[in-house]
Amino acid sequence: MKSLIRDTLLGVSLCALSALATASTVGDQLPTRVVQYGDLDLTRMDGVISLYRRIRGAAREVCSPLAASDVAAETLARPRL
Repeated sequence: MKSLIRDTLLGVSLCALSALATASTVGDQLPTRVVQYGDLDLTRMDGVISLYRRIRGAAREVCSPLAASDVAAETLARPRL
């Protein structure tokens, strides 16, 4: 469970950084997604897992596809071993 949370938070953070790195002007609107969780019971493990799946899916929608010409964003998005 700890690795799921860590990986999700890392992915969301990387997406946020890449979105900021690719913003050309201050007035640009950054893409956002609202993640609904009111229907989930977050006191149960299956509810928490569902929430993190939703967060991960929203992050994929907002952050992809990365522009192939944006080397900085690709570097930030590349997993470190």
